[in-house]
Amino acid sequence: MDLQQKKGILAKTGLTARVRKLGEDEARDEEAWRARAEAIGWTHESVVDRLVPVPMWSDKQRYDMAYDFAAARLAKEFRTAAVVDVDLLRTFAARGLIATGLKTPGDIDIVTELVESRGITLRGQHAHLHVAESDGKLRITNSEQVRIENAMMAQALQATRSTAGALSASAIRDAITASGLDFEAEPIHGQQQLAAIYALGTGSDLTVLTGVAGAGKTTLLTPLVAAYKADGRQVIGIATAWRQADALKDTGIGTEEHEVFGKIDPAGRPTTRESISTMKRAGTDGTYALTRFLRMVERGELALNDRTVLIVDEVSQIAPRQFLKLLDLQARTGMVIKALGDPNQVQAIEAGDTMRLLDYILPPEAKPFIGVTVRQRTGRGRDIAGRFRNADAASALKMKREDGTAHLIGGDLDQVADRIADFYLQRRNILRARGDKRGITISVPTNDDAAAISHAVRDKLRSRGEITGPDTILKAIDQRGEQYDLPVAQGDRVRLFRKTWSQFNDATHGYLGNNGDILDVIGVTQQTITLRRSDGRTATVRQDVLREEKTGRIMLGFGHAMTIDSAQGITSTEHINALPRGTANLTAFKAYVAESRHTDAAWTMIGEGGLLEAERLSRAIGDTTPITAADLWNRAAVDMSEQKRKSLAVELMDLIKAEQENDERRSRKSKSTERWLKFQYEVETMVGAGDDPARHYRQRAQEREAAAALAEYGQDLARVIARNDDGWQSITDTQTAALNRAGAAFVPSAAKPTSRPGIG
Repeated sequence: MDLQQKKGILAKTGLTARVRKLGEDEARDEEAWRARAEAIGWTHESVVDRLVPVPMWSDKQRYDMAYDFAAARLAKEFRTAAVVDVDLLRTFAARGLIATGLKTPGDIDIVTELVESRGITLRGQHAHLHVAESDGKLRITNSEQVRIENAMMAQALQATRSTAGALSASAIRDAITASGLDFEAEPIHGQQQLAAIYALGTGSDLTVLTGVAGAGKTTLLTPLVAAYKADGRQVIGIATAWRQADALKDTGIGTEEHEVFGKIDPAGRPTTRESISTMKRAGTDGTYALTRFLRMVERGELALNDRTVLIVDEVSQIAPRQFLKLLDLQARTGMVIKALGDPNQVQAIEAGDTMRLLDYILPPEAKPFIGVTVRQRTGRGRDIAGRFRNADAASALKMKREDGTAHLIGGDLDQVADRIADFYLQRRNILRARGDKRGITISVPTNDDAAAISHAVRDKLRSRGEITGPDTILKAIDQRGEQYDLPVAQGDRVRLFRKTWSQFNDATHGYLGNNGDILDVIGVTQQTITLRRSDGRTATVRQDVLREEKTGRIMLGFGHAMTIDSAQGITSTEHINALPRGTANLTAFKAYVAESRHTDAAWTMIGEGGLLEAERLSRAIGDTTPITAADLWNRAAVDMSEQKRKSLAVELMDLIKAEQENDERRSRKSKSTERWLKFQYEVETMVGAGDDPARHYRQRAQEREAAAALAEYGQDLARVIARNDDGWQSITDTQTAALNRAGAAFVPSAAKPTSRPGIG
């Protein structure tokens, strides 16, 4: 088994141990191991009967192979982290030596030093490594990440020096008037929105708006998009995920492709997928996922110029390497970039933190801020959401407990999921009864949690008769490569794992949905599955369309719960922040997202077993102090307040530079002290011998002056001799040098010449 398969077995077994029912024996551990091994196709073979020859390598060969292993693992780590602990590098070095042979602990030091001195290959580029002490630990970064971050900041600053793409204040004012939007209903928030609209529209070619969750980006972007279009601009919206990008269509950017596909264009011809691509190349508006946008530009399928306005949403999820590509495009084409994000929401997967880098480098006028939300209907709801944003989960949870919207749930994983499913359906039915349109949603930390809760909801819907017909078992796979059996029947809900094109049942074509979208199952056969979108449009899709190319498995997941990362950007009437395994997988960033999706209520439901285990492990061995409910709530508050911000390579380089400057200062101070001690020793020695130190140092100074003067005189004389051919040939260079040496030893300072000799 490879390392990832071993990790999978350990993770599943650890989960089983955490949620084990009281009274069950230890056999469940072994069952989990065997089930997981069977799922990945691994069978045990005895090593006793297999005599494998062990190769004998020289020390250099061992170190080189261990270096290759450690450097490759470190490069992989640097894809998601700009800075890592040196201890991690030492761990990789030790693992590399497992296969080649570890003779002494000193071998780990040797391999670690090899990696530090040779560097690594990162994304096809050789990268040097830099080590510094930070927060009491030795930490390491790489030159490629330093280059990316420095280049991004430099180009971002350069973009703010141009206002060529700015709108006039009158154009923005006219667009606001035409929009009919009311900015007076919420005076404080309305004034902040108006200020942000003018700051974005009249600002530099790069402007970054920081807005809290629910700040109303659709509202403030709508008049801006209209003003840009009235000025004849091409407006494009992008985000990391398709679902977030397509949400920008509500601001007036682009149209749904099914609205034009298969219909008649103004010239009387039916539009096709090719004609839509032609329109995009011609410079029409549209919304795209970030990777698709960059790919289309690279292929020449999307034309950009100085009349292009690029609106970038959820910029906190875009890494510096990707944002640098956008800035490169901006520099080449002259387009305008207007970015929106919140540094306190979910961060980028790749290394670095774009929002922090931009905050360091951008002038105040290029980074407006909206600190008031209007998503929550009540002031108390906004207050609670704000406390989560500010990493004050303790007071936020206290308020929620007073309101009855935060609960600890006892039992194992199945029991906790069952309780959450019951509550979800209860609230869903209440909202449906009163005609609510947005409904209730569930977010969870991991895909495993989403599967557990979706199973529980599905079982209840089946027992209620809302899921009917026989189950069709689909061999499925998620975006991480995790494989599983997915039972599907009429009335189910499923999640898409990629943007999917389809023919709808009304004979038009378009995208059925994006990665993360939840669809209702209307019917299923062995070859097809009929799905309904949230807007009521249905499509019968061949299962082959949904298959992943490599494995042939269906790319669908359980649809009654979504991960917190997928939930960023949605708005629901009510939302359940479901944490069936406790809060160990949570940070302040994810907690804030999960606790701010609602307009009316956010329900926090935490599995007690996970909290209990985490609290027990945090205590000293042998500590028998009873664990109380207050202890569990404190544990949850600590986890939900932890802001694990991504480290920056440039910050570590600043520490390295500061340490080098300190070393230079210490070195200069040390040399100065050494000279002073030597001088004092000479003085004391001369005094002890009866000499006059003052007379001695005056004589030494005069000799130095005389030597310098005679040396200069000799050089002048040599140049004169070199320019005259007659009468001087007998004086050689050697003789001249000897004269210089002799004169330097005997000529007193009073003999210093006052003028240089002439020629001849």
